Order: sequence, then structure tokens, then C-alpha cells
Amino acid sequence: AAEVSSAPASISFPTLDDGYIAESDYLAHTVDAARSWSEIRPGLGTVEQVQFLTPTDGFVLTREGLFSTTDAGSTWKPSGSLLPALAWISFTTLRDGWGLADGVLWRTTNAGATWQRLVTPTPATTACFVSADTGWIAGTAHSKPSPIISETVDGGATWSNRRLPPTLERETGLPPYSMPVLSCAAPTTIWALVVPAGAGYAGGETYGVYDSSNGGRSWRLAGVNPA
Repeated sequence: AAEVSSAPASISFPTLDDGYIAESDYLAHTVDAARSWSEIRPGLGTVEQVQFLTPTDGFVLTREGLFSTTDAGSTWKPSGSLLPALAWISFTTLRDGWGLADGVLWRTTNAGATWQRLVTPTPATTACFVSADTGWIAGTAHSKPSPIISETVDGGATWSNRRLPPTLERETGLPPYSMPVLSCAAPTTIWALVVPAGAGYAGGETYGVYDSSNGGRSWRLAGVNPA
């Protein structure tokens, strides 16, 4: 098992051996599958999120903005203005990316130099994307107690609602279940973490991890309350 000094804010492995972990105001970098680590100090403040698409090309989102590197973190350059400040990013290519800020979904096609605000069926609290065209968001509308999962295949121009994991579909009373994490694993494979309202990640509350191999049209329970 590999050890790091603290719970990382973000982790990104573009290959099986090469990866990066955000540790406060620096990155930990491994080239040997986490057997050893070296420090990269961008000098850009606290790193909220790191994403590398290749061992040398990647992005960091900090409280100072979005920055990119093409030399494994030796140098960094700002990737344009973030208005408003983004809380989450996901790049599917070195130019095509997505961002979330206060429930609003944004898209860039020029590595973050400019951003386009997208209209979504519900304010998004979690999202994942597999290409410049295809992705999923989840959020809760004011009039509904449970989240809504929506899919786009045209870069966010239109959206189609998808099924919720069974735990969420069965829950009709209060408190509602929430879905704090929606993650993409392949072009049509997504994962969802389902948590009862008010529950933590410890303390015995039941929560589940579901996977879908058809973009949210059906779900399989992968695990309940894992250790």
C-alpha cells in the first residue's frame, strides 16, 4: 500500500504509474505507481483540484484561478479569467473542459481562456464528462426531494433525464437521499455514490455505490456501506 501524508484534496493518474496528488499548496508526484513521491510547488496557493491528461500536461485549480502546465509542473501559466470562480473542473482534452460554480455548468473549448455558460435542467451539484460532447450532471430541483440525473451528447446544448439509482427512486419521504459524487469511468459507464440526508461517510449510516454501463438507463448496486 502507498502512503501519503494526509487525505488528498484531489488525485489524478493519467497512467497506471504516473500520478499526482494535491496536498495543500503543493503536488505530490509519482512515476513508479506510488512507491515513491516527489514534491512540486507551483506557488499558486492552496490546490483545490489537480487533473493531468498525460504525464506532462495538466491543470490545477487553486484559490488564485486555473493554471496549466506542459512540463510536468516545472512551469505554470494562467488559463484565462474565471468568472465566476469555479469550484470544480474536468478536462476531456487539453482544450475541452467543463466547470461548476454555484450550480451553474460552464464549458471551455480553448483550455480555459474563455467559458460559456450552459443551461441545464437543474442546478448541478456533481458532474462528469467523457468527451467534448458527452457527460452527465446530477442536481436537485427546488420542487423535487430527490436528485435528477441528466445526460448530454451534444456538448450541453440539450439534455435527457436518466434513471436514478434504485435507492433514490424508492425514497419518497423525508429526508431525501443525496448523490454527492457522480464519476465517469468509460464512454457509457458512470458511478454514483448515494448517501442518506444528514449521513456522514462514517458512523454506520447505510450508503451505496452504484454503477451503470449504459449511461444511467439502468443501475447495478456495486457495494453498500463499504469500509
